[in-house]
Amino acid sequence: MTKKSLVASAALVVVIGLFGSKPGLAGQNLGTVNQVIIGGSIAYISLVNQSGLPGCAGHNRYVVDLVSPTGRAMYLMALSAKLTGTPLLVIGTGACSLLPGDAEDVANTALL
Repeated sequence: MTKKSLVASAALVVVIGLFGSKPGLAGQNLGTVNQVIIGGSIAYISLVNQSGLPGCAGHNRYVVDLVSPTGRAMYLMALSAKLTGTPLLVIGTGACSLLPGDAEDVANTALL
């Protein structure tokens, strides 16, 4: 294990400890951003080789609400990760309230 991957692994443990999540219920992925798509007042985010999203996320992607300041900040973080190739940690809420049957709502994001 390289020093860089060891530091990234340690950072992931710290971030997960800080943000928490609902094990087994919410999607949680770390990786390279595959797509960032805007549709109306929402942004879709998908990572390369992501998995574990809840059944309500029929299109296996995450979604943030661009109307809220938090959603806009998460969108900008995902866009930054896409442009720089920096790994992005996305932790879902376990719910698909913004787009039922389509995408999981995002609870937290972190650049690693």
